[in-house]
This record gives sequence, C-alpha cells and structure tokens, in this order.
Amino acid sequence: MRGEVDALFRGAPTHPVTQALQPFLQMPFGITRERLGAVLDGMEMDLRQNRYLDFPALRRYAHLVAGVVGEMSASIFGYRQPATLEYAARLGWHCS
Repeated sequence: MRGEVDALFRGAPTHPVTQALQPFLQMPFGITRERLGAVLDGMEMDLRQNRYLDFPALRRYAHLVAGVVGEMSASIFGYRQPATLEYAARLGWHCS
C-alpha cells in the first residue's frame, strides 16, 4: 500500500481508490503523504499487536488511527480556527 501512496503523490496511482483521490491532492484538503503514512502506520499496528503496555504507546496508536484522521477530516471540512487541528488530534486520542 505504501507503494501506491508513493505512486499517488508522483501522479501515477494505479488503484481505483487512489485514482479517485488524486484530483483532491491539489486542493486545500490537507491530504498529505505524511498523514496518509501515519494512518498506514496505525493500520500496521493493528496487525502487529492488540495491547499496549504503557500509555505513551497507546497514545501514539490512537493518534495514528484517530487523531490524524480527525486532522484530515477537519481540513476537508474547511476548518477556519487553527485550534481546530489541535482539538481534532486531542479528540482522536480521547475517543480511541
């Protein structure tokens, strides 16, 4: 999947989902390689483990699978207040 994300940002996606996503990368939606990579990191964590022995590890996981998604969602919805991104990130680790 990471190869497809790389292809997406090179302008040569091959999967139907990334092909549909490509036109929106140029718009101010906050869909970045870093954010998509973070979501993939969280998905990989889902495959490797199901328990976290300390709060920092759990918080990192929650940030990757929920906080980053909240940040991208806020960008897509057109947030206007800078604090919105901080709130979205914090909400992600409170709700996961």
